[in-house]
Amino acid sequence: MAPSDRSRGTRSPRRSQRQTRRLAIAGLSLLIVAAAGCGSGSTSTSTHANAAARAVALRRLRAEHRLEAKERRAKRAAAARRRAEHRAAERRRARARARRRRAERVAAHRRAAQAAAAAAAARTQTTPPAPPPMTQPAPMTGAIPQNDGGDRDADNNGGPDDGDGGI
Repeated sequence: MAPSDRSRGTRSPRRSQRQTRRLAIAGLSLLIVAAAGCGSGSTSTSTHANAAARAVALRRLRAEHRLEAKERRAKRAAAARRRAEHRAAERRRARARARRRRAERVAAHRRAAQAAAAAAAARTQTTPPAPPPMTQPAPMTGAIPQNDGGDRDADNNGGPDDGDGGI
């Protein structure tokens, strides 16, 4: 596009298409009016009335088309919103499931740690302390053993000596 075209204010292709379409519709309307008026023998007043009625009907038709297109766009937008809301709800549910699973894993880990700690505490409490080592008195050499040892007399259990101990 040359700079001189811009200064003249040329129109965009979409705008010129709209204008062309309008001119075509207007020309078609005039053609229909002319065809209807030529063979009917009616007066010019009725021809103008018919043309006006057709123009009104055409405007109504265009308005209905615009309204239908607007309703279609609104339906598409509503469906897109519903899909977006559904996806968002799915994401929220997935995050909630993940949080629940994570909380269950943490709780299971805590329970296992508590059980292990309780078992360790139970092991340390139930094992009795080791008994002190038993020491046996050194045996006496050359004497008859006491505490009901030897010949099992009274002198072996702390009674009077019967004279048989000095062997």
